[in-house]
Amino acid sequence: MEQTLADLGENWIEREFCHTDFGDARLNSRFFRVAHLLASKASASIYETCGGNWSEAKGIYRFFGNEKVSAEEIISSHQVETIGRMRGHNLLFSIQDTSYLDFDSHEKTEGLGSISKAYKKHKMGLLLHPALVVTEQGLPLGLSFFKCWSREIREETKKQKMC
Repeated sequence: MEQTLADLGENWIEREFCHTDFGDARLNSRFFRVAHLLASKASASIYETCGGNWSEAKGIYRFFGNEKVSAEEIISSHQVETIGRMRGHNLLFSIQDTSYLDFDSHEKTEGLGSISKAYKKHKMGLLLHPALVVTEQGLPLGLSFFKCWSREIREETKKQKMC
C-alpha cells in the first residue's frame, strides 16, 4: 500500500530524518525545531516562518551556517527513507533536471557562482540537480540523488572578447 505525507501524521519529520546526526545533541535537537518551523510555512521566508521574530530567524541562519551542518547529512537520512519506500515496487521512475537558482539580487550572499554564459554581467546563483523517484502512478517517494553547487566565475578570453 502506498503512503503519502498526509498518512505519516505530524511526526513525519522525526521519522523521515531519524538518521540525521551532526555529532552534537544540541544541533540535532535544533535541526528538528528548524525543520518543523520551515515545514509549517514552506513557501515563506525564514523571517516570516519565525513570525517576524528576528532572534528566532537569526538562530536558523546560525544553524545553517554551522560547519557541522551539511546538506549531505540532511539529505542522506531522507535517501535512506526513500529507499525503504522504493522496496516492493516493480517499476519506478527517476525524474531529474538541473535548476538554476538565481540570487543575483542578493549581493551580500557568499559562495555563489555564475549561472549564465554572459561574461560582461554574470548572473549569480547556484545549480541544483535532484532526482525524484516516483511510482508508475506518479506518487513521489523521495529524492534518490541531490547535488547543489556553484560554478567558478569565468573570465572572458581574448578570442571571446573579439566575437
